[in-house]
Amino acid sequence: MAVKRGPDGIPIDVPSVMHEKSKHASPASDAPTSLFDNTGHVNADNDKPTELNPNQSSSLFGDEPPTVKADQSGAATPNQSAAAVDEPATVIAGGAGRPSHATKDDSGNQQIDAMADPVVGWLVVVDGPGKGNYLKLGNGQNSIGRGNSERIKLDFGDDQISRANHAMLTFDPRGGGFYIQQGSGTNLAYLDNSPVLSPTKLSAGSRITLGDTTLMFAPLCGENFSWDEE
Repeated sequence: MAVKRGPDGIPIDVPSVMHEKSKHASPASDAPTSLFDNTGHVNADNDKPTELNPNQSSSLFGDEPPTVKADQSGAATPNQSAAAVDEPATVIAGGAGRPSHATKDDSGNQQIDAMADPVVGWLVVVDGPGKGNYLKLGNGQNSIGRGNSERIKLDFGDDQISRANHAMLTFDPRGGGFYIQQGSGTNLAYLDNSPVLSPTKLSAGSRITLGDTTLMFAPLCGENFSWDEE
């Protein structure tokens, strides 16, 4: 074995045979290398693990924005949620929707002002389907029937009641009297077991029969009380 000497003549103990891989290693071989070469194939000569930059995004695409965690509360952002629109409350009166005055309480719930259409009396179901239920009467004409357009919707399962205007119950706010008359349908209304053939005045406790349903009339307004006097 030949002894290799340095510039100062001092022998240097260096093996004359270099490792086979070191012959092909470039000066920059200690730098981190990619697992893929320039052609996109796996670099088989790279026996070093690829070093990852801790500040580098873990995404396969460098320009991809970081993933943002969803709000665990499930609350929508101001841009995602649509503003709720408060619809004016309505009450059914004579087959037409009539707006009423509405206010909101401290919790934000909408409350209907009952004085927009104050109750003047009730019809209580005392016999037939829906026994025990009651319906409110308002000022003026109260059309009675099974349909949704009726001011007094009497729909508890009695098919003998006309869908629209089986009978008409009227309160006269000036005179303080209640009256019942036949509606526009073919089915008759009965007052105390007698057919209603013309407008007839009602008194407290009067019984009205429509189909298989019997109603008791219970007035609130009259000679002794009126909302106009309050």
